[in-house]
Amino acid sequence: MAVAATSSPSLSADLKDTPPEDGSELTPEEAARQAAQEPYLALADRVSQISAQGTAGHMVTGQIEVSEKRYAVTWNGEVPPEILELAPQAAAQGINLEITQSAHSREEVMAAAMELTQSVPEFAGMSVTLTDDGTGLIVTPPLRIDESTQEALAAAVEKVRARGIAVTVDTKKPQATDAG
Repeated sequence: MAVAATSSPSLSADLKDTPPEDGSELTPEEAARQAAQEPYLALADRVSQISAQGTAGHMVTGQIEVSEKRYAVTWNGEVPPEILELAPQAAAQGINLEITQSAHSREEVMAAAMELTQSVPEFAGMSVTLTDDGTGLIVTPPLRIDESTQEALAAAVEKVRARGIAVTVDTKKPQATDAG
């Protein structure tokens, strides 16, 4: 079972923050890439701090896309003025701060993910992950799925969808294999 979610911003493929494996210094290209990432990471940290202090709303997800020059935030509840004030500051650095409202909190979506995984007794190879914007879930069914398991999962998916949380069942992803 895999339930993937963190409160930190997700990083797109163009963000690499790992040092060279041989222990050498960064190449000029790697140093330039890290320098380009710094304002995005600082913005993400500030948004996370404001989210943690707030009582009226909070960040559900954050996604940094350096190549697109944007930081996309999904927010649940009232967006505090401190977040809105960050947009012109980010723009001055060439970063587009995008804020999208989410109808569900991170806790609600994660509870739904747990509900889905617990609905299937044999969940080997099953995964439930957050969508990129954090407003829904993507379910990859278990490796071995008999009729009763399929019915249990379908019923759980419908129950979650009835609460307004989007669920996509992805049968096209390559399924995980047991490591044993």
